[in-house]
Amino acid sequence: MNNYKLISNIGAAMAIFCILFLPFVGCGGQNLTGIDVIKHSGIGTEIKFFVVASIISAGIVFALKKHIQLAVSAIAGIVSLLIAYLIAQSKMEGLELKFGAFLALIAYAVIAVTNFLGISEQNRNTNK
Repeated sequence: MNNYKLISNIGAAMAIFCILFLPFVGCGGQNLTGIDVIKHSGIGTEIKFFVVASIISAGIVFALKKHIQLAVSAIAGIVSLLIAYLIAQSKMEGLELKFGAFLALIAYAVIAVTNFLGISEQNRNTNK
């Protein structure tokens, strides 16, 4: 396993852990993890859909091998989280992202940047 894939796998595991188990969002003094968001009956289906889509994007990273696929999966995870947040923010006042969401976004960014660097390295090696 190359270093780029190893970093991607660690980032994906971190993203999943951060979304599911760390304080993910806060509203009215209450902190919710991703599991709480998924289980909560008062939270809309579209928000749950995008949170789950983000988790699936991280899970897919473990199965992918090509740098471009890994980078696209990470970007999909970022976009899914941001869409879930924007939908939730429009429906609930005082909603704020907590450190679990920020760490997951950072993990996705690391996956994307790492694999874009891998693409760049592959292009340099093929041009030699």
